[in-house]
Amino acid sequence: MVKITKAGKQYRVNIPMEVIKQTGWDENTELHIFPYLSSLNDPVTTDTPVILKRITQSSNKQERMR
Repeated sequence: MVKITKAGKQYRVNIPMEVIKQTGWDENTELHIFPYLSSLNDPVTTDTPVILKRITQSSNKQERMR
C-alpha cells in the first residue's frame, strides 16, 4: 500500500519496497505523475486514475539541456 505523509509544506509518497525492487527504482529515480483521462474534457477528480512515468537523468549536463 502506498502511503502519503505531510512533511512541512510538501508531501511524501512512500512506496513499498516490493514495488521498488520489482520496478528497479532507487533513491535517484524521479517519477512524474499524470492523470489518465478518457477525454481531454474530463475533469480531474479524486477517482481519476494516474500514470507514473519514470524519468531517466543523464549525467552529462549538455544532454540535460536538450
